[in-house]
Amino acid sequence: MHGAQRSPSALIAAGLPPEMAAAVADADAGLARGELFTASDDLVKLIGRPATTARKAVQNAAAASNRS
Repeated sequence: MHGAQRSPSALIAAGLPPEMAAAVADADAGLARGELFTASDDLVKLIGRPATTARKAVQNAAAASNRS
């Protein structure tokens, strides 16, 4: 949901347990506030390769599941 935050009630309606729905909604709100943003290159140094964007990771996962 780019640009919108998940509602715990919508997640519960989709079948998530209330505790998980609250955690996912809170994480989504934090991401929207930029809480995981960093300009550091620590991850690149740690893993020895460029970091994969979330978009690319989802694209890779979708492509892999389509090959199965």
